[in-house]
Amino acid sequence: MHNIIEISPKVTLLQAKNSFLNSTVIEGEKSLLIIDTLLLPKDSKELYQFCLTKNKPVKYIINTHWHSDHCYGNRFFDSFSPLIIAQNYFLNTIESEKNVIAPNKANIINKDLLRFPNITFSKEIRIPEFDLIITHAPGHSYDSTRIYSTEEDLYWTGDNLLNSNDNKIAIPYFFWGDPDAHLRELKNLAKEKPRKIIPGHGLPCGLEKLEKDIIYIQNLLFNFSKIPSQCEAGQLPSIRESYPSQKDEEFWVEKMHDLNLQKLISMR
Repeated sequence: MHNIIEISPKVTLLQAKNSFLNSTVIEGEKSLLIIDTLLLPKDSKELYQFCLTKNKPVKYIINTHWHSDHCYGNRFFDSFSPLIIAQNYFLNTIESEKNVIAPNKANIINKDLLRFPNITFSKEIRIPEFDLIITHAPGHSYDSTRIYSTEEDLYWTGDNLLNSNDNKIAIPYFFWGDPDAHLRELKNLAKEKPRKIIPGHGLPCGLEKLEKDIIYIQNLLFNFSKIPSQCEAGQLPSIRESYPSQKDEEFWVEKMHDLNLQKLISMR
């Protein structure tokens, strides 16, 4: 595991080296709850071993959304027979998933190994045992969710919010979802004045990162709206004119911006 970060005595963030991918283990009085189960088997197995050290069963798994890097590790927890929770549109997300970041890379996902949710919801579901509220929050994908711990005053956003570990800027990425819904969700979250956010990838962050992501989507949508339907690639809004950054700052996975543009073009 790349990082193991104790957020509080009950909440531990486990981060894989692969794409700074996050999983969280929450310890309850008698059982454990996991938010996202990682992608690579070695990482998911380490997550499983960490849970064993708690000497409590894994009762719940919440998948923030059903891209494979957040749900593929579900199968390693079969011995606990956990209740797996996801939003109703989860199947649309996994069925449409393709490797667009590195399309020439071999597909490592065997969909026969997926463990599907046995609890789904439409708008909201609560887990009082862990003081959690799970809300449908489409944006990055149509099944994306936001999770809030009332006890910890802590939010999980899945990939509606991305961060990095190396001071590079991770931009919002809505290729698989809807830019207007994504912007709306980030604005709704900003109204909550979050103290700490655990994103789908990268280190925990807060309101400042969230506000910059809002500006990025607003700028991108505005700048794109001024571009004629028939235009050259060089006329499309650049990542630097859209994100509020300093000129010497670097971006993490710049291709996400190009894919956002592809999404906007497809919506015309």
